[in-house]
Amino acid sequence: MNNQLIEFLDNLKCDIEQDNISDENIQLLGEFYMKYEFINNKNPINKKDDHSKYLILGWYIYNVIMKNFI
Repeated sequence: MNNQLIEFLDNLKCDIEQDNISDENIQLLGEFYMKYEFINNKNPINKKDDHSKYLILGWYIYNVIMKNFI
């Protein structure tokens, strides 16, 4: 399974670099990235670094504000 995931991510990286991926899939990847980073940040509320603030703000905008417009 790890080898399949590595191959998939390598191919995905190439597709992104060569701009061979749709805007919808880029959006999905961005959402995945934000969620992954948010979950793996052990205690984002107590940390004051810019990265945590950015992820929390992005999650809030997407889940609370943008869903009202879609």
